[in-house]
Amino acid sequence: MKKALWLTAFLLLAVWDNAAHAETYTYEFKEKVFTKNETQKLGDVEWTLQTDADYFGSNKDKGIQIGKGSKPAKTITLSTDGISGNIKLIKIETSGAKDIDAKLTVTVDGKPFGKEIKLTNQNKEYEFTGNGKGKIVLNYSQTSQKAIYIKKITVVYDKNNGGEEQGGEQGGEQGEDENEDDEEEDPMANAPTFVFNTENGLTALGISIPGSDKGTSIENDLKSKGITLSNTKGSTNTRVYNSKGKYTLRIYKGGTMTLTSDNGVPITQIEIKIENDGTMTATDGTSISKSNDKWTGNAQSVKFNITKNAFISTINVTTNGTAPKPLQEVKGLKALKDVEDDTEVHLYIADGDQARVLFADEEDNAYVRDKDVKVFFKEVKTNPALKFNQHLAGYIYGKKTSMGGVTVFETTKKTNSEEFIIAEPVQETDITPLTINAEDYKNHLADWVIIKEITVNDGKTTIAGTTIGINNTHKLGESMFYHMPYDKSVVDISAIIFPTDGNSNELRPIYNKVEKTNIHNVAEQEFRPVTYVIDENKDFVLPANNIANASVRLKRKISSEYWNTITLPFGVKNVKGMLRRYKTVEGNTMIFEETNDIEAGVPYLYKPDSNIENPTYKDVTLTNIQAKNIEHGNFHFVGTYKPYDMKTDKTERFLGNNDKLYWPTGNDTNKIPGMRAYFVVPATINDAKVSTDNITSAIDAAHGDTGENLDNAKVYNLGGQFVGVGIEQLPKGIYIVNGKKMVIN
Repeated sequence: MKKALWLTAFLLLAVWDNAAHAETYTYEFKEKVFTKNETQKLGDVEWTLQTDADYFGSNKDKGIQIGKGSKPAKTITLSTDGISGNIKLIKIETSGAKDIDAKLTVTVDGKPFGKEIKLTNQNKEYEFTGNGKGKIVLNYSQTSQKAIYIKKITVVYDKNNGGEEQGGEQGGEQGEDENEDDEEEDPMANAPTFVFNTENGLTALGISIPGSDKGTSIENDLKSKGITLSNTKGSTNTRVYNSKGKYTLRIYKGGTMTLTSDNGVPITQIEIKIENDGTMTATDGTSISKSNDKWTGNAQSVKFNITKNAFISTINVTTNGTAPKPLQEVKGLKALKDVEDDTEVHLYIADGDQARVLFADEEDNAYVRDKDVKVFFKEVKTNPALKFNQHLAGYIYGKKTSMGGVTVFETTKKTNSEEFIIAEPVQETDITPLTINAEDYKNHLADWVIIKEITVNDGKTTIAGTTIGINNTHKLGESMFYHMPYDKSVVDISAIIFPTDGNSNELRPIYNKVEKTNIHNVAEQEFRPVTYVIDENKDFVLPANNIANASVRLKRKISSEYWNTITLPFGVKNVKGMLRRYKTVEGNTMIFEETNDIEAGVPYLYKPDSNIENPTYKDVTLTNIQAKNIEHGNFHFVGTYKPYDMKTDKTERFLGNNDKLYWPTGNDTNKIPGMRAYFVVPATINDAKVSTDNITSAIDAAHGDTGENLDNAKVYNLGGQFVGVGIEQLPKGIYIVNGKKMVIN
């Protein structure tokens, strides 16, 4: 008897003690507080609204209106984590328009709190009771197309957590029983972050339970335990599907799933349980499947591209618990470099800093150069979108990180371009790349450069003993004239130099074009990512397959003063100047006919309108056609792409002054550069002739002195270049004088 009285007295005291410490939060909607998906302060507490509705209103009797008949809210999520303490009671005064078919569920810390209710068109206060701490989420969903109203929110909670203390020793047996009851009511306590294979898990996420062989579309973000799951549509809308009582989240091929830490702490591991043969790939290349279900790393947000329809039962996300750093005001990109990594910043760029966009891709990545530094803008979405040559100034929110010595400005939830000026050039000088020596690449990280004449093998090049990869990071395609350089090719590359993991770097090819506009009256310039180089003094390797729309630079001179031989592995239309093709032979005369176009592999005689040096040809097809031997009778005209050692037996001859052919007399004079051609004639014929314009020039057996007066004779070297007039003071060597070969001792 005494024991019963003592226990009753204790319970009464406990109830009195709890009531004395209870707190009540109340907010009544008297106006249109929300106008979009946003966070607003309702009284002393911040609440966040997420809905698919785009109409908001206010009713003096029913409170705030979300959606309407023509633009209904299919889902509404109103959440807060601003109430700390043990939550005992949540009361919601709410209603819908006439014929509303909607329901409301409440969760606390991701766990169901009270029972689901159905709305009516009469304003009514519903009570949700339970015992829990953490984030409060009100989840509305409807199958009708009606307005939903919220009049009042009341939360009763205990700051001292008195209810929980009853589970201690003083509570006796009854306290222990209550703790056991609490455990039974908390099926999600130790569950993964997102549970899609149980009804409790779906309810905690605010997802309507689909009927058998039916699905519930997931168009809005899902939030649980400090993590947000967002998705984009693939071949079919993302949905939770009930296959005869088995629930899975289904994301379809072509869609994406992104997991983001809400409070800025890094995600270090993600475990995704896939029940079918679906696959997905993270942006860092990690492949996820039924047999390989873990991603590890360190990122605030991780995006997965769905490569095969994936049916997911659970997702568990692990973070390292590091608290985010406070927002920092930063003036200028140079100052941003000195900010500690993972710090959110409010960045200001002055107009005088001359910040310009070097390149931007379709995934909102951009490289920016100002008068002092270079910065990588990672996934920074602006309006208008960033693109090449723009001028940047003003304010923008983001986060500073770094990678391999490069300053990185990343997007955050606060990032927008409302105070950020993005201007097209008017009078500014256009942005152009820096042409650098390959060995200096480490001094130009995150900068736009052109590096000339690098040799490529297996998608890599070697500079000063270091192997550097060529990575098509920005997914350039044929429209941007990109193709991976083939093995053993020599190229000029227009690229961004960027660090990779560790101390390595890579070349990221880019394509830019300066365009003439009404406000920017300039000459157009085009910078293609890859230009193949053919050097007259080096061997040239043909591609295995033809390359269309290629750019090719020749490293040679072509004189307008005499006939040049030329052989190219690509065609050229409407050549400027005089072009001749070997047509036939008549007797001992090689006949060349007039033509306008160069055909790949075919040798020609060419005299341009003006001197040409190191020309670049665009939009040509670089072929795998070998240089050709054009034969008529015993007289050949043979092309070569690479340097060639001619025979010295009088059968192989080169073109010299006065359109005459000469044979080399020794190994010191028998070398011709690449992209040329040579003649093959019978060794016994000394009077062979070449006709280029129905005018025949003798092919002489050139030899030493002639006894002629050579004071005013024009002198050429064996390459056909003009040396001067007269033979006096000439250095020792072999020259062409008056169309004949002369040795000066």
